[in-house]
Amino acid sequence: MGQRTFQETEVSNSKRRMDLLQKMIKVDPNEATDEEQEKGITKLRYMQFREKMSTSLSLGFRIDAIHLPDDGQGTLSRDDARKLHSKEQVEASLANFLDDHAVVHAAILARLKELRAALEDSAWFREHELVGSSLLFAFDAANPSSSAGVWMIDFAHANPVSNRLSHREEWQPGNHEDGYLIGLDRLIEMWDKSLGSKVSDVVVDSLD
Repeated sequence: MGQRTFQETEVSNSKRRMDLLQKMIKVDPNEATDEEQEKGITKLRYMQFREKMSTSLSLGFRIDAIHLPDDGQGTLSRDDARKLHSKEQVEASLANFLDDHAVVHAAILARLKELRAALEDSAWFREHELVGSSLLFAFDAANPSSSAGVWMIDFAHANPVSNRLSHREEWQPGNHEDGYLIGLDRLIEMWDKSLGSKVSDVVVDSLD
């Protein structure tokens, strides 16, 4: 979640790493400059490359992986998820995860809206940057009506800050803004409108 996926300390970290270069080349063989090919890249360079290649910057969130029962169609490995770079691709992947379950759609949408309201009202949230934090979506395909949920996870880099954060302002070095609520806003909008219309179409078709 969020538009910034690196800690601010990485801005001044000039150490070049060949392992990160290899990760970059795996995604885009033409991205690295000649100098980077020879000397490696910094973690900041790699993380900003990842943001650009994924939907972190454009949407404020990205999909890291999707697991479906029996590795069914729509399952995404972490490597496959790194190739998602457009809103349309993300919508299609979330639709595969949802698998036309109207009750799951409604439950998760309600949970996302509750989460946003709670975060906007949280003093702790205003005083912490969340870098690398995720939302875990899950439901039991055998019993979707009572199992759908969304949970915040990955708090290793939930760092206290001295200033109050909006989580919606653009990041500038030193302001600690992470764009978390930008991503949550757009995720809710996508889940409500784009995915909601797909579920509605399925329900109507099933009644015809």
